[in-house]
Amino acid sequence: MKNAKAILIVAAAVLLSIFLRLEVFTLPIQGKDMWRQSKTAWNIRYFIRQDANILNPRQPFLNDGDNIVRYEFPIMQWSIAMVEKITGEHILVERIIVYLFSLLTLLAVFKLALLFTEDILSAALSVWAFAFMPTFFYNATSIMPDLLGLCFGMWYTFFFFRHVKSGKTSDLILSGVFIALAGLTKLPFILLGTFSLLRFFELAFAKHELRWQKAIRFGATNALALIPVIAWYKFVIPGWTDNNITEGMMKSFVGWPLFIEFLKNHIYVNFPMEILNYAALILLFVGIFYSLREGKIFFVRKMYFYIPLLILFIYFFYILNVIREGHEYYFMPFYPVFMLCIILGLHRGLHWKGIGKGVAWALLIAMPILCWNREKDYWDPKFAYFNPDFFTCRDQLSAIGTNTDKAIVINDESLSIFLYIIDKEGFVFWNNNLPVLWIKDIIKREHAQYLYSDSRAIEEQEGFDTCISEIILECGSIKVFKLKSPDEIQM
Repeated sequence: MKNAKAILIVAAAVLLSIFLRLEVFTLPIQGKDMWRQSKTAWNIRYFIRQDANILNPRQPFLNDGDNIVRYEFPIMQWSIAMVEKITGEHILVERIIVYLFSLLTLLAVFKLALLFTEDILSAALSVWAFAFMPTFFYNATSIMPDLLGLCFGMWYTFFFFRHVKSGKTSDLILSGVFIALAGLTKLPFILLGTFSLLRFFELAFAKHELRWQKAIRFGATNALALIPVIAWYKFVIPGWTDNNITEGMMKSFVGWPLFIEFLKNHIYVNFPMEILNYAALILLFVGIFYSLREGKIFFVRKMYFYIPLLILFIYFFYILNVIREGHEYYFMPFYPVFMLCIILGLHRGLHWKGIGKGVAWALLIAMPILCWNREKDYWDPKFAYFNPDFFTCRDQLSAIGTNTDKAIVINDESLSIFLYIIDKEGFVFWNNNLPVLWIKDIIKREHAQYLYSDSRAIEEQEGFDTCISEIILECGSIKVFKLKSPDEIQM
C-alpha cells in the first residue's frame, strides 16, 4: 500500500510538472535568461553544423575573428547536438532532453531521501517538494547547462552519503565520477566537494587504528576524480577576458550601499521565492530545528549541512558584486545542501500528530501553487529585457537569406540573442556606434550580406546609403538592409 502511494505521488509530481509547462516545450527560446540560453543554443548549433569537436564550443559573433569560446566543459551542449544530428534541429528535442535530465535529478532526490529516511513515502514526497522548487522548475526546460550540473551534483550527493553509510568502494568511485562531471559541467558545483573534504578529516581524526589508511584512500580517490576538472579550467580560465565572474569582489566593486541592496534582493526575493518557495523554506527551518536538537541529520553529523552551507554563502557573497540582482541559477549548487534539512523537516513533519501533520501536508499541497504563480510568466519575451520587436518580428527576420549568410547586427549587447533569432553569424555592435567606414570594411573583408538595425542614428550617418543595396524589411523598430557586394564598395 505504501509503495503504491509513493508511485502515485511521484507520478503526480511528474505529470503535473509536464502539464503546467506543456506549451513551453515547443516555445522558441525567449523570456528570462535568454542571454544565457541563446549562447548555449549556439554551442549546440555549431556542434551540429560545423565542428563536432567537444573541445571547440563556438559563438556566432565574428568581431574577434576566432569564435571558439570555452567556459564550462560543454557536455550538455555536445550531447544534445549529437541527438539532433539524428533528429534534426528542433527546440522540442532540446527541451525534452533537458527535461529528461530534470527527471534524473528527481530520481537522485528520491534515492537520497530514501537513503536517509528509509521510508518510501517520505522519499516520494521529497520528489514532490523538489519538483516544485521554482528555479529548478523553470530551468527543467531551459537550454542551459546549469540543470545538468545540478543533476550530476545531486547524484554525487547521493553516492557520497551512501558511501558514508555503506563504506563500499563502488560508492566512493561513483561519487568521485559525479563530482567531476558536476564541476566540469558548471564550475560552482565543485563546492559540493566540501562534503568529501569533511569526510576526509572525519576519517583522519577518527579513533581507529586504520584511520589514516582510510583517509588517504578516500582522499586519493577524490583527488584523482578532480584531475579532469582542474585540467579543463586551468586551460580555459586564462581566456575569460570578457567574463568577470571569477573576479567577484576583487575588481570594480559597486560600493557597499548598492551591494547591500543586492543582498536584500536575494534575502527577500531570490532565496525564499525563487530558489525555494515559502513552503519549502518552512520545511528547511523545521529540518534545521531538528538537526540542532538531535545534533545530527539522520545518520550523519550536522556539520555536513552547516559547513557546506557556509562555503556556499561565501561563494554567494563573492560573486554578488558581479551577478547583482536575479541570476538565481547561479545558486543551484545550494539545492543538494538545502535538501538535507528539507528531507529531515519533511520526514519529521509527516510524523507529527493532529494539526501538525495537517500543516505538513498543507505545505506540500501549496508547493506547486506557489511555484507556478512565481514562474508562469517568465517565458514571456518581455523578461528577456531586449527590444520586443526582436520577438514580434521573429518569423520575418529569420526567413531572410540562409544561415550561412553573414550579418551586421546593431544593439545586441548579448552578442547572441539577435543572431540566434535570425540564425546567422555576424558582427555585433551597440550603443549606436558603427561608423560607415567599419561597415565598408566588413563588407569588403568579410562579405557581410545583411545589416539588421534598430538604430536611426547609425542609419542617418553621412555615407550610410553608399553601403546599402536596398531595404528588404521594416518591422517595428527594426530595419533589414541588403548590403552592396564587396566590388561595389568604395573605401
